[in-house]
Amino acid sequence: MSIDYNMNVGAARLAVKNKRAEQPRILLVGGFNDLFLEALTELKFDFALYKGSKAAKSAEFDVVVLSSDRADQTFDYIQKFKAVPIVFKGTKGFYDYNPVKEFGNSFIYKQDSPWYMLQAVIRAAETYKFPYDWKTLRAEVADTAKYLNK
Repeated sequence: MSIDYNMNVGAARLAVKNKRAEQPRILLVGGFNDLFLEALTELKFDFALYKGSKAAKSAEFDVVVLSSDRADQTFDYIQKFKAVPIVFKGTKGFYDYNPVKEFGNSFIYKQDSPWYMLQAVIRAAETYKFPYDWKTLRAEVADTAKYLNK
């Protein structure tokens, strides 16, 4: 079965201009298992694979998922896309978001497996449904970007 994993970037920009989308727009950076990509497709997530294209660079994303082999580049991608990161555990400077404590600046997947990544994506999508929590999380990400930029 062949699946086109590239989203319509123009549609993503239009959604941003018109209203807040029901689900976050997700950018995937690095290498991902086909099972993970199929699960995102089946769950109807709005996502794109980052291939350095101008279209992806100019689109707006709410979440950036970095595969474990790209963890050391997390700061670069949150600076570039101003998006909430989903990263592998142990990524320096990033802490799992806890909505009760209103603390954290990312969503962490604890094992390098498609199921743990998917769990983190679903947590991000559920948090996105709560504008106050999402705004708090985005502010934490912005503070992290400022701190790591020093």
